[in-house]
Amino acid sequence: TILHEDDLCIVFRDIFPLSSTHLLVIPREHIHSWPKLDPRHAELVEHLHNVGKMVLSQEGVEEDESFFGFMTPPFISVPQLHLHCLRLPLKAKSPMDRIRKGIMLDTSKMMHPERLVRRLNRKRK
Repeated sequence: TILHEDDLCIVFRDIFPLSSTHLLVIPREHIHSWPKLDPRHAELVEHLHNVGKMVLSQEGVEEDESFFGFMTPPFISVPQLHLHCLRLPLKAKSPMDRIRKGIMLDTSKMMHPERLVRRLNRKRK
């Protein structure tokens, strides 16, 4: 089920959720992963983050219980940029879920969208 779509992105639920609310915000433009972004993508990243916050809010998730991040290669499972938007706490039902949860919470393997925008804007200068 599509929860939101616009000219830049589409939002739906993760098929292997790690929390009670686990959404994916995917840009329509094909981009492999966040390291492939350049400064012109800063506004797109901000848009993906804002859409994720909006849809989480519509799902009843408060800002202080929200988690956002782009996976860092080689920890990506799909070769298309996508923003994970989750309600905390994360849950792990299986051994594989525990591995995914550990990766999600490791800031060396996840890139927060605000940090990514700052990084892209520094490259612009």
